[in-house]
Amino acid sequence: MCDLDDLEPFDFLHEKECKARKDYRCDCCGGPILRGEKYLRHANKFDGKVSSERMCSSCKSERPY
Repeated sequence: MCDLDDLEPFDFLHEKECKARKDYRCDCCGGPILRGEKYLRHANKFDGKVSSERMCSSCKSERPY
């Protein structure tokens, strides 16, 4: 099991709720994010690597904080 307490914090972490201008796929569940729907845009930099993901509203509501 991984011990998360030993990990360094993100260099940056940014989340923003967006409205889809075209159809996308959720990076968590693979479900559709249809044009006009709201989704969460998540970006971070950790250990020198930048990553960016889209999360549908269903996955956003189910994730723990």
